[in-house]
Amino acid sequence: MHPWRARLERWFTPFARQTSLPPNAITIIALLLNVAGAAAMGRGNAHPWLFLAAIPLIASAGLADAIDGIVARVQDRATPFGDFLDHCADRLSDALLATGWLVGSGVRQSLAIAAIISIMMNGYLGTQIEATYRQRSYD
Repeated sequence: MHPWRARLERWFTPFARQTSLPPNAITIIALLLNVAGAAAMGRGNAHPWLFLAAIPLIASAGLADAIDGIVARVQDRATPFGDFLDHCADRLSDALLATGWLVGSGVRQSLAIAAIISIMMNGYLGTQIEATYRQRSYD
């Protein structure tokens, strides 16, 4: 993701300066969009078209997730709680999206559980690296 950080910052800074939405509200909106996308994918077995319906929800959530941090920095509204909320929402989104995709695709339960644990551990390790070394590494 890091090659896109500077581009997204440049593209969305004008919006970030003008929006009245607080960064934490944008984080919650991103989470809700991901929940809706995960729910759509989770029903994909019964209604395959819901996988397609999930695409714009998840893409919009990704943009909102990028914009919340830009808004926080541009408007000088970055807080430790906002950073915590963003990380929690990201990890929850990761787990829900994977669960929705795996369940909606009819993946065997034992494989789905192993995949979700792996995804959660990956997110945890990234956060732990940041806590230990005081810097984010996207490499």
